[in-house]
Amino acid sequence: MKKIIFITILALILLAGLGVDRALALEKITLAFSWFPYGKHVPFFVSLEKGFWKEEGLDVTIIRGYGSGDTIKKVAAGSAEFGKAAADVLVTARAEGIKVKIIGAYHDKNLQCVYTLKKNKIKSLKDLEGKTMGNTLTDSCRVMFPALAAINKIDPDKVKWINMDAPSKLPSFVTGKIDATCTLFTEDPTYEATAKKAGEDLVRFMYSDYGLDLYSISLITTDKMIQEKPEMVKKFLKGTYRGFAWSIEHPEEALEIFIKERPEIDKEQARGHFKIMLDHFLTPITYEKGMGYIREDKMKLTRDLTMKYVLKTEKQIPLEDLYTNAFLPGIFPPKKK
Repeated sequence: MKKIIFITILALILLAGLGVDRALALEKITLAFSWFPYGKHVPFFVSLEKGFWKEEGLDVTIIRGYGSGDTIKKVAAGSAEFGKAAADVLVTARAEGIKVKIIGAYHDKNLQCVYTLKKNKIKSLKDLEGKTMGNTLTDSCRVMFPALAAINKIDPDKVKWINMDAPSKLPSFVTGKIDATCTLFTEDPTYEATAKKAGEDLVRFMYSDYGLDLYSISLITTDKMIQEKPEMVKKFLKGTYRGFAWSIEHPEEALEIFIKERPEIDKEQARGHFKIMLDHFLTPITYEKGMGYIREDKMKLTRDLTMKYVLKTEKQIPLEDLYTNAFLPGIFPPKKK
C-alpha cells in the first residue's frame, strides 16, 4: 500500500514538473497594437483568455501603440515581435528602408473615414476646402488624405491641418476647435455617442466610398523574423485567427472576455466597435480564401496610390517586399450569428 502511495505521489510530482517545463518552454513575444485596446480588438483578448496562443507555444503580451508609425518602429527595433499597423504607413516605412512586412489582413475593407458635424455644412469632400482638420502627423487617415484629395479633385493646400495628439481629436472636433477630423470607422460608436451628448449630428465620408478601398490595419512583422523564425510566425497567426473564429461563433461571450480585461470601456460602444470590425473583416475574399488573405491587386493599389500621392514618386517597391500569404493557417470563418 505504501509503495502504491509513493508511486502515486511521484507520478504527481513528475506531472507537475512537466507542467512547469511546458510553461517554461513558452516563447515570450509581444504584440503591439496601433492604438489603445477598444472593442475592435475583442478577438485578440479571446486568443489570450482561451489559450489559443499558448497552445501554439507562445506567451503573448499585448501593448498599446500611438499610431501605426509608432508601432512599425517598435516592431522594426525588436521591442515587439509582431504588430498591427496601417498598410499605407507600412508602404512609406518600407520606402524609407524599414524592413517590415504584412503577414495577414485585419481590416480587409478600408475603415478610414472623415468626420464632421452637420452644423459645419460640409456636404461633400470638396467642401473641406477652406476648413480646418485636426489629426496627428502619422495617423494613417491623414497620411492617405492627399490620395483622397487627388482622386476627388480637392485642393489639399486649401485644407488647413492642425497638428494634435490623438486624444485631442474627438473633443476638439465636437467643441468646434476644428471643422473635421479623420479616424477609423471602428470608432464610430464613440464619435456618435460623444456628438449626441453634445447635441450634434455626425456627417461621415468613408474613404472606401470615394475611391480608396485599400488595405488598412494589418498584422506585421520584420523580414528578419520571417527568415529566422518562420515557425513562430505561423504559430502566431494560427493562435490569432483561432481567436477570430471563436469570436465570430460566440460574439457575446467574446465581448464579455474583452470587457473583463478592459472594464473601463463602455460595453455598448465596445459591442458597436466589434460589429464594425467584423463587417470589415468578413469580406467575400475572407470566406473564399480564408482569414488574413491578401489580394495582390488590392495591395498593388494600396502601394501605387501611397507612392504616387503620399511619397510623390514614380519609384515602386516590389509587392513581395510588402506582404506575404505564406504563413496563413488556412482558417475559414464560420457564419456570423
